[in-house]
Amino acid sequence: MENIPVFAVIPNYNMCKQLERLLPTLIKRGYRHIYVFDDCSSDASREVVKEFTKFGVSFVANDHNIGAGATRNNIY
Repeated sequence: MENIPVFAVIPNYNMCKQLERLLPTLIKRGYRHIYVFDDCSSDASREVVKEFTKFGVSFVANDHNIGAGATRNNIY
């Protein structure tokens, strides 16, 4: 069976505590790359993701708050 790379994409808004728990779990499961799409969080989400960049985690921030639905629609 061929190994197909799997990517994880996480919409985020002020969920730094959840990211602290979720990102290590996804890394351990072997995701090739993890993207956190942020909707202008005012918490420490950016700093949390920065701790995991060496494991293939990227932080993608909206220019302004556009809401959960629109942020999810930006994931393509």
